[in-house]
Amino acid sequence: MPTGTFSPGTGATFPVDGRVAREGAIDETFTTIRTSAGNAAATGDIAQVCIVTCSTTSNQFSAIERGIFCFDTTTIPAGNVISAGTIQFYVTGTVSTLAGSASIVIPAPASTSDLANSDYNIASWTMTKQAADIAIGTIGTGAYLPFALNATGLSNVKVAGTTIFGVVTNFDADNSAPTWSSGASSRLDIQFADAANKPQLIVTYVPGATGLQNKIW
Repeated sequence: MPTGTFSPGTGATFPVDGRVAREGAIDETFTTIRTSAGNAAATGDIAQVCIVTCSTTSNQFSAIERGIFCFDTTTIPAGNVISAGTIQFYVTGTVSTLAGSASIVIPAPASTSDLANSDYNIASWTMTKQAADIAIGTIGTGAYLPFALNATGLSNVKVAGTTIFGVVTNFDADNSAPTWSSGASSRLDIQFADAANKPQLIVTYVPGATGLQNKIW
């Protein structure tokens, strides 16, 4: 069966990858920081793909970051069906003082060539899990971390189109605040497309049904 391996482009170009965030010198409840407007966006040679950080004020938070990854899957012929798929990232570091996991979800950035602060808007995110979560505390560094796409994830690989996946913490995906601890954080660092080990979407596909194959008279 045919397979394809796809990666984002470098920098602010199609297909883009990067992260969006609400962060800085802020003290906000988890609900406020999760659902308010984004104030940062970055592409290029960056590290953090997802993060939740507690501030030093009790039950307040100072950062949420979300990763966005676009893949040009137009070379998968129209009419084919995705039978298997993996999205994987080369891990360079983790922080798990809040425990938590990394979740694969679906963002809807305004552009697939660049990212904007507004792409953080919670209305642009479908937090349905596209693969099983992976606990950040169990993730090693210096190697690719594969997420096997579930049936929902496979259905979101766009044949003859542009495929988009995102990475967030499970706290963000589940809309469930972690237990607050002063300055604590859960974070996953990876190599984005500007680095040597690019994010990869690897899929297997088969021709779709073209009609009735057998007749019983």
